Amino acid sequence: MPSSPIFPCMRLLDLSFCNLVEIPDAIGIMSCLQWLDLSVNNFATLPNLKKLSKLLCLKLQHCKQLKSLPELPSRIDLQTGAVGAGLYIFNCPELVDRERCTDMGFSWMMQLCQVLYSHPLYVVRSVTPGSEIRRWFNNEHDGNCVSLDASPVMHDDNWIGVAFCAIFVVPQETISAMGFSSQHWSHFGYIRWKESYAEEKKYGYGWVYKGDIEQRKRKFGEIEENEGKRKKGIMSAEGRKDDATSSQEKTIKLLQNEFENLRL
Repeated sequence: MPSSPIFPCMRLLDLSFCNLVEIPDAIGIMSCLQWLDLSVNNFATLPNLKKLSKLLCLKLQHCKQLKSLPELPSRIDLQTGAVGAGLYIFNCPELVDRERCTDMGFSWMMQLCQVLYSHPLYVVRSVTPGSEIRRWFNNEHDGNCVSLDASPVMHDDNWIGVAFCAIFVVPQETISAMGFSSQHWSHFGYIRWKESYAEEKKYGYGWVYKGDIEQRKRKFGEIEENEGKRKKGIMSAEGRKDDATSSQEKTIKLLQNEFENLRL
């Protein structure tokens, strides 16, 4: 990875298909990063991403050794919109505590909605493993034809958008051909298949109001607080780590050295 004085200001980082078995902690301090693609790698854990306040898109599909979702940004500071915002986690068979991962991902997406809803026609997407429609999507239906009743929000100034969740099934022959490890997936947001390799089983939708975002932010804060307490207990046995902010020169050197050593 080239040494460059503008490296810490990078907005897009694509490390997909790199056979990485570990991701350096230095990624967690790339404060300008907006788009991070770590798909198709062999790492089991990820560093804390909580400080990436500009992160809009995180791709982790086909990371077959991934065991847990990292801490996601608890605050999003964005001046302009971006295309393709969302969270993509699928074909990760070793992932544990999937309900917690879904809650964290959905709460993070609600924060993205709060930041982006002033931008015309923005879309936030998420694909995660699952077989149930979350209770928040209170309008649940079977089938693959989506029909909306907009009467509840026609004259409501607090309405800011609509969220979809769809459960789709990938046929067994497609699973074998494409290397998928699970048939059922849940998709938040907007979906359009270019190929007919998936069948939608049921869907749900919910109208998004300003109050919903605040509620999900509190829920996200509770998840982060509990995760922090758990990690604090682990760290107390190992000793505290220095959390001082690294200089740009130190960040460049650290990233360069670690990625050179991590490639198989």
